[in-house]
Amino acid sequence: MVFRLAGGTASDHPSVCAYIRLDHGLFSSQAFTIEKRTSMKLAIQIVLYHRSKHFMKLLASLEKSDLQYFELFCYENSVNQEEFRKSKSILEASGLIHHILTGNRNIGFGNAHNALWRLHEAPFVLLLNDDAWLTPLFLEKALQRMEADQKTAAVSGLLYRWDGSADPCATAGTFIDTAGLEYNCLADIRDRFAGQTMKDIGDALQEPKEIFGVSGAIALLRRSAVERVSPEQLPFDPSFFMYKEDVDLAIRLRRGGFISWYEPMAVAFHQRGLKLGTKTWFARIQEERKRPKVLRQASLLNQWKLDIYHASVKLGWRDIFKSMVHEAKRKVLTFLSSPTVFFFAAEAFIISLPATIRRRRLLKQLLPDVRLSGASTRGEEGSRAS
Repeated sequence: MVFRLAGGTASDHPSVCAYIRLDHGLFSSQAFTIEKRTSMKLAIQIVLYHRSKHFMKLLASLEKSDLQYFELFCYENSVNQEEFRKSKSILEASGLIHHILTGNRNIGFGNAHNALWRLHEAPFVLLLNDDAWLTPLFLEKALQRMEADQKTAAVSGLLYRWDGSADPCATAGTFIDTAGLEYNCLADIRDRFAGQTMKDIGDALQEPKEIFGVSGAIALLRRSAVERVSPEQLPFDPSFFMYKEDVDLAIRLRRGGFISWYEPMAVAFHQRGLKLGTKTWFARIQEERKRPKVLRQASLLNQWKLDIYHASVKLGWRDIFKSMVHEAKRKVLTFLSSPTVFFFAAEAFIISLPATIRRRRLLKQLLPDVRLSGASTRGEEGSRAS
């Protein structure tokens, strides 16, 4: 059912608005039509979840961007009409060209982005968390890095940890949230330098650098590359409700022969729930226990799916051995700290195993098995939180 659809072009109105209610929480291209303007170079996708109080800050940062030829595509995932009305009102007040969808159930982070992906044909897409804040040069510098090489499929900027204060720039130079993903082994792909400070790492982040992949919190993607490595021509695995979908995408892009880059001039800020500087596995699991059980189960389940999707002798025996050890530690510590999470995740994995194996076969038809180690920097500490 169409909740509201207001037509027009950017020249007709200061903002083009589409407000759409999806009865089943799933997108159908037959449900409505939005004009797909081929001139739109950049689409910005935002998944909202009980974040209306932070949304205004995010839009204010986009209004100040040096680059303004973009459209916003938002999915309100809160399943709360008051939140939807607040988000809609904030979008209208911003004057930015925008479209917003909602549904009657939470379809998860990945599927919300998949639904938004189908709404447009922009060659470049920025996935943006609702708890993020961009500096004015972020869009321009990230796009410049993307366009410098046709093999570049994803770009990450330098993301600092943000406490939600009025002035995010006051935290610049303090704790790093992520500078892209690094690959240690198939079972251990993490955010580069997460929880460290610029003082800790010296000059390691001063220059652009090829990296393994990008965090889904703030990620610039090339549409053609993403669709080339997906059976559904979508960014994320539809079976992933939340967590690890960006890791899966990074692996698929690498298997497809594409590269990812870190651009230090693209600076942004991101609020993250995990404790800063968490190093040990036990401390990490204890911190994870503060999250809702359903989300912890999703993280564990999706990691096991990743192992099935991408395991291959091409990884090398060292990678396979490290992954086995890492997975054994993960299972033991998860079981000791939260047995119910472990058993529910294990049950869900067994139920989903036939579909997981079918998807592995689809990926093998689509993408070659490749060695993944050596595709990212070494000696960097970090933690995978999304």
